[in-house]
Amino acid sequence: MINTGTLNKLTVVQLKIALQELGVSVSGLKKDDLIKRIEEYLTK
Repeated sequence: MINTGTLNKLTVVQLKIALQELGVSVSGLKKDDLIKRIEEYLTK
């Protein structure tokens, strides 16, 4: 499982690419918002 520490090491661009591949909206501009969306997707 990916943890928040690992996600924090990624760039905003990398996070947006990951979210796009998961089919999740990337409209949030802040890194913290992008990380939250990934975490929410993974906990479903």
